[in-house]
Amino acid sequence: MIAFMPPPLDSPFFVFVIESNRPNEIHLSEGLALAKTLQFSGTPCEHFSAKHKSDVDVFLQAGAPLSLLQRRKLPILHFSAHGWEQGIVLTSGETVTWTELAVMLGPIADATAGNFVVAMSSCCGLHATQIPIFTDIKMYALIGTPVEVNWSDNVVAFTL
Repeated sequence: MIAFMPPPLDSPFFVFVIESNRPNEIHLSEGLALAKTLQFSGTPCEHFSAKHKSDVDVFLQAGAPLSLLQRRKLPILHFSAHGWEQGIVLTSGETVTWTELAVMLGPIADATAGNFVVAMSSCCGLHATQIPIFTDIKMYALIGTPVEVNWSDNVVAFTL
């Protein structure tokens, strides 16, 4: 039997998967499931594990903008983490508030002139839209949910 793989697509997108699970959920990786699906579809991506607030900050303010300039593709920043009305919760237990996330996204907004997408695979991801500084960030789209959602529903929704 011959295995058939479809030819890679020249996707206009590049997906950064930023994932932060609770310590007891490290083996449950929505981000890796998404990365495998993207790889199969021919969409380039990087999976980044962010356990601490400083990890997210360094990645969004330095690593991602540099990487974007080299790729020349429309970036999608996919956050896979637990969320609540105030922000997202990291493996360390720290919360990145929506205001802090807006500041961290500034360099990407500047580097792309607002041509990027943020996908919040977390509970209450759309609560960011209630924070004025977040809505001031120029971006193409913010995808998420305003309510709590089952983890399995997020995995299925974001990998289809």
